[in-house]
Amino acid sequence: MAGQNLADDGDDEVKYFLDRLGEGLKWLAVLETDGCNLVQARKAWDKAFGTTYFSDQPSDDDDTGSKKRGPFVQVSSGAAKRDDGERRFG
Repeated sequence: MAGQNLADDGDDEVKYFLDRLGEGLKWLAVLETDGCNLVQARKAWDKAFGTTYFSDQPSDDDDTGSKKRGPFVQVSSGAAKRDDGERRFG
């Protein structure tokens, strides 16, 4: 199995996948802008996944989504503690 190609050069299905991937990355480009707010980010993810799941999530932001948020993960000093009952991840 090692060394085998998953697809041949010029494969139509690979081309289709790459085209769709390129479209998705264009829709998500707004996430890299300094002014991107929560509403814009959720709309971009909805467009990329063809859903309204992200926009349907509750929010404590105002209608513009302009509220500044802290980091998704915050690290504090001190010993790390696990909150998973010492089970393995994955």
